[in-house]
Amino acid sequence: MNYRNTCTRGAVLALMLMGLSACDGGSSGPGNTAGPAPVPPPEAAVLSDAERADLLFTREEEKLARDVYRQAHARWAVSVFDNIASAESQHMAQALDVLLAFGLSDPVVDENVVGLFSDPELTRLYAELDARTAQSLPEALRAGAWVEEVDILDLRAAAYATENPTLDALYASLECGSRNHLRAFAEQWSGMTGTDYAPQLMTVADVAAILNTPQERCGARP
Repeated sequence: MNYRNTCTRGAVLALMLMGLSACDGGSSGPGNTAGPAPVPPPEAAVLSDAERADLLFTREEEKLARDVYRQAHARWAVSVFDNIASAESQHMAQALDVLLAFGLSDPVVDENVVGLFSDPELTRLYAELDARTAQSLPEALRAGAWVEEVDILDLRAAAYATENPTLDALYASLECGSRNHLRAFAEQWSGMTGTDYAPQLMTVADVAAILNTPQERCGARP
């Protein structure tokens, strides 16, 4: 499910009314991360319009997650938001390295300005998520899990739409991190509420498959 296309149809926004790449490499706090896994240099290939759009969107979508978590940490001072925000900064850097290697211009106008996006749908979504994280700490954690579900779905769609090995490697690395982040948010939410986490966008089976497996060492060699 590509978020941009879904936004156009209005389906996701209707639901929203209300490394070692960005993964836990075995450290103690939820969402703690190690450094990003290297992404191989791009081959001499011309990306399609769809591949370029997906890559550019991925760069800003990772910023969306980082900005939401930074603001949530400022409100609630819970370490999971700070840890995962740092991981999302690594995700942003990975996406930037790849898009620059392909000769694309960075869509991020200013990395230091929270809530600033070239994509107007992300600007609107940031405002909705920011309001959601302000409601309560449990809702902030659940909003974080929502972001990770969206990221996983979008990364899978982007990977499905390309046969470029560099893009495949990037999306696989980022999705691995998002699975770990979803585990961290769901665990924190369940511990706080005493209720099992229920999927918000993904299927019950897909989320169960993630939550019932341990944190991954993304990009680690066997």
